[in-house]
Amino acid sequence: MPIQTPSTTLTERIQHIIDTHHVYLRNELPFLEARIAKMCANHGQDRPELYAIQQILQDLRDDLTSHLLKEEQVLFPYIRGLEEADRTGMPAPEACFPSVRFPIRMMLMEHDGAKELLANLRSTSANYTPPDFACDNGREFYTRLEGLEKDLHEHIRVENEELFPRAIELEEAQQ
Repeated sequence: MPIQTPSTTLTERIQHIIDTHHVYLRNELPFLEARIAKMCANHGQDRPELYAIQQILQDLRDDLTSHLLKEEQVLFPYIRGLEEADRTGMPAPEACFPSVRFPIRMMLMEHDGAKELLANLRSTSANYTPPDFACDNGREFYTRLEGLEKDLHEHIRVENEELFPRAIELEEAQQ
């Protein structure tokens, strides 16, 4: 018998995460990296914090690139399979881990790392305040940097508070 769940299925929630947050990150991070590279080239000599912002963005991109792939190629397909098994009464899918708790624990640790990088980004950018010399492109960069933080925090919240607990509950109901 299927367990009671909110009106959005896990599969729908996963698709929303991919279509909204993963696509956003894959588009926004390259834009921000290109923009900060220009800002460093033009103003880095006088504003060393621009290089620190550039490094934080690179670290964030590096961490998120592998994180998104692990979600899309391992965790999300397994959660979809759990939901399908619950819906059809078929056995739970085979996994390369003993429980969904294991990859979720890894995702939570990586989320903590991303939140730490975001805190560093906020601090290094003086709360996303553009320098006095900033042109329209520079001001847009800081605005979009703050938008990145907001989107990533919402992305993490949806996974940590909605998707992951429901996936654990679903798996436990099938054991």
